[in-house]
Amino acid sequence: MSEKSCETCKHVATSTMIEPPCNTCLNYYNWDGEPETCEWTYEPYEGSYDTRCNQVFQFTDGDLDDNPEFKFCPFCGREIKEVVEEDDE
Repeated sequence: MSEKSCETCKHVATSTMIEPPCNTCLNYYNWDGEPETCEWTYEPYEGSYDTRCNQVFQFTDGDLDDNPEFKFCPFCGREIKEVVEEDDE
């Protein structure tokens, strides 16, 4: 996978940077009119998260609650918003 780097903020699209991308990155990824957050839904059978930006992410240790420093999606750079699905019981 090739990494794309911004000349302004040095944001790397495949990184797990704590800081959000700059406006140059936002324009590059054409986020106009898109939501400010990336919704992550936990898939318990897979032990991973499905992201709104159509990616899958799995922590090597724990989950989002166990990794509070993980605030921005490493794929799209938006702030992560966890979506909790209710059980259908």
